[in-house]
Amino acid sequence: MKVLITTWVFPTHGGVFSFLERVIPQLAARGDEFDILAVAPSSEAHRPFPHVSRGHIHNVAQLRLPRPFSFPLASFIFAAVRIARKRGCELIFCQDPFYSGIPSLLASKLLDVPLIVADHGMITNFTERDYWSNFGFRLVRLWQCVSRATMKAVLCGASLLYAPGPDIAERIPGLFGRGAADKTRTFPIGIDTDRFSPRGDVRDAVRAELALGNSPTAVFVGRLHVESGLEYLVEAVRLLPKERRPLVLVVGDGALRARYEEEARAKAPGAFRFLGYSDRIPDYLNAADIFVFPKVFAGGYSISLREAMATGLPSIATAKVDSHDRIIETGANGVLVPSKDAGALSQEIERLLSNADLRAKMGSEARRTILERFSMEAFRSQMEELFSQAVGPHTPRSG
Repeated sequence: MKVLITTWVFPTHGGVFSFLERVIPQLAARGDEFDILAVAPSSEAHRPFPHVSRGHIHNVAQLRLPRPFSFPLASFIFAAVRIARKRGCELIFCQDPFYSGIPSLLASKLLDVPLIVADHGMITNFTERDYWSNFGFRLVRLWQCVSRATMKAVLCGASLLYAPGPDIAERIPGLFGRGAADKTRTFPIGIDTDRFSPRGDVRDAVRAELALGNSPTAVFVGRLHVESGLEYLVEAVRLLPKERRPLVLVVGDGALRARYEEEARAKAPGAFRFLGYSDRIPDYLNAADIFVFPKVFAGGYSISLREAMATGLPSIATAKVDSHDRIIETGANGVLVPSKDAGALSQEIERLLSNADLRAKMGSEARRTILERFSMEAFRSQMEELFSQAVGPHTPRSG
């Protein structure tokens, strides 16, 4: 099958990149071919994507206008139609129900090919006022109304919808109606449990490389945007006595990195190391003693959290965010704390770091959870079925 993937900005860092670097190799193995169309990232944010040749990644330039008017709607539609016709694409797989969703829907109608729309958090996030601060939007209430109306049109016009977490799927009926809900398919993104696995040799080597010594070490992996909640992790570490503060590795980048670095220097000097984006996430997870994930909103089953669990790390995550409550059973394979509660987070960090036996027990159970529930084999099979459902019943318009 030949598939055109459309998304907002690519190739750059973030959830869509993480999703596609798992989906494409799995489906390419059965002979599927992919082209990707997106807005071009800045040179600083551009990231190599070896799973698709450069000739099959197509970028259009943003308009020189303030957001959201910078999205090149007309250029995107023309590019989608041109690429899909030239490549003979049988399916459009859109990764965003708002920005790229609009031109993807129009292109699918013009081409008369089925459209699958995936959501990676927009549906759960757009009602959050803080979400819009990522983009510097004013008149938030207006944009919430506009985005809801736009997404309803896109979701109702698509052939199928893909929600990688039940928290996303459960919001669809109330926000967009039963028609959109009936088209929704929900299953989690798989985790590569060979790549993300406990490695004692790697742990020793990376800890030596980073000169960690015997320091208790926590790690956070994710984008440094408002949803990360990293300010609560900084405050949680500040609340600990200096002699019991861990060293925190922060793996990721984003618009708020400079602010978080400044807060960390002011509140917990020497306790945080900001490592930026990295392809060595398995190494840094193995080097740590615990994983801390204080996100305040997002959507779907978190990839970062589940990769940490697959590596055998006990994790502290926020309750009622993403689908954390469906992954973590407090006291068994990790710990849940209330969102935006630095005090509770601080207490659990101290408790886990002071009890090696508890960490080992939770870490072992965490890996077992991932092995049993989030295999890459099941994910590949479910993605194949999703594509088949979209293309199978599609009947081209006559005339």
